[in-house]
Amino acid sequence: MRQSIYYTALAGCALSSEALNVFAPLKPPSKTYAGPPPSKVNTESWLDVLQYDEPPKFDVLAKSIEFANCKTFDEIGDFFAEDYVFRGPIIGPITSDDVRNAQEGFNIQNAYPNLETRPFGFTIDPDNAYRCYWFERWEGTNTEGVKLGPMDLPPTNNDVKLPTHIMS
Repeated sequence: MRQSIYYTALAGCALSSEALNVFAPLKPPSKTYAGPPPSKVNTESWLDVLQYDEPPKFDVLAKSIEFANCKTFDEIGDFFAEDYVFRGPIIGPITSDDVRNAQEGFNIQNAYPNLETRPFGFTIDPDNAYRCYWFERWEGTNTEGVKLGPMDLPPTNNDVKLPTHIMS
């Protein structure tokens, strides 16, 4: 009985001579994907400060990939202008020094000395040529304590693989 199922499956695949040929030429897509259409919604938002009137004069994708692969705060600091201000929906406005001090306070880089952020899937925002989105999937081993506000969490020596999250 099992063999007849396999033979039936193989026979079904053989109906197309290209079905089993991994070297068969690929058929061109019926329509090329040129990205999403431009937004039809025009709103005023506090995020409008992140948009500009002219196209970037640098390769936003290449710079974003370079930034995402930085391992230390010193490397990341080279990407911030002296007048950089972080504006978030809950936190901010804060300066790059404030951001660095807050992040260093968690002690993440020491707590996970082999931390890999594993960035992938870089794409430019179709509504803002200055913004690049990408994904990260962090993993590492917790060998030192982590500080969360007044709490000091001891090391677990566990390997950690976080869920994928989006960055920009």
